[in-house]
Amino acid sequence: GEKRPPAPAATWDRENAYLCTDCAQAPHTQWLQVFTDGERELFRMLWTFADAKPLSERFAHAVQSGEQVDWTVSTSPVAFIADAVHPVAGTWRFSSAAGTYEAGGRFSSAASTGFSTDDGCFAAGSHVDGNGGSELHTMWGQCNHNSRDASECSKLWQDGNVTQFPALKSYLYSSVPSPPSPPSPPMPPPTPPTPAPPSPLSPPQPPSPPLLPPAPLNAHYTLTNAMCEETLDSAHHGGTSGHTLADCLDTAFAVRKRCFAFFPPSGACYVCDSCASRTAAGFSLYTAAWEYSPPPPSPSPPSP
Repeated sequence: GEKRPPAPAATWDRENAYLCTDCAQAPHTQWLQVFTDGERELFRMLWTFADAKPLSERFAHAVQSGEQVDWTVSTSPVAFIADAVHPVAGTWRFSSAAGTYEAGGRFSSAASTGFSTDDGCFAAGSHVDGNGGSELHTMWGQCNHNSRDASECSKLWQDGNVTQFPALKSYLYSSVPSPPSPPSPPMPPPTPPTPAPPSPLSPPQPPSPPLLPPAPLNAHYTLTNAMCEETLDSAHHGGTSGHTLADCLDTAFAVRKRCFAFFPPSGACYVCDSCASRTAAGFSLYTAAWEYSPPPPSPSPPSP
């Protein structure tokens, strides 16, 4: 990352290391970082910042004085299970020698130098500064510490211990708050009363009108920081990344399950076997609905 300049998403080959300048331009309060050995996930880390900032301002403030961060690290393959969570709080400076990130700096379209003048850390600890000798304070993540460019790209800190992974890769996602859900569609209007017949000798009744169309499929927000107690197999029903709220709802409806959990930063989708829930940081629990409630009245045939 130190030597690679940031650039717009359109120029990324989807294989090599990259920092996108236009993928997440809105102010954000969270990042999700997933660490892998090149093939399997080793752990994931949720960054929660004290305030909302765009990406360029986040790096500028980190380099100048430091960002206060609450990290939540999960070593479970099912994200943020309580007994596999490690909380860390501290100051993240990236690298105090990284250079400038304000307007016209490394996030501008004209930037051609590397992303940092010297060093950088994407890690959790009491004080994390790639240029400041923070090895003793680093608990989770990866760093290019001062004057160690050639030796640290494959090092990963896990609970304060360092392990070498030759194919080490991490993926960092910025989490922008989702807009509020649109209001539910209105209920169908009631059927007007049938007028009295014109005479005692009424003609035969016409055929019944067609049935009402199926009720719309909706997701109702139920709980925050909550996850299903039991989930269906995510390999066939959802998955750990790449989903939207809409297709997570479709996945639950396809197997007629009422509840599902969604994690916006990575697009993780889990279909619940039942609606019983447990605490899970960052997840939201939704209830699917696909009937009219209350049921609409049966339509009456038109008058002759």
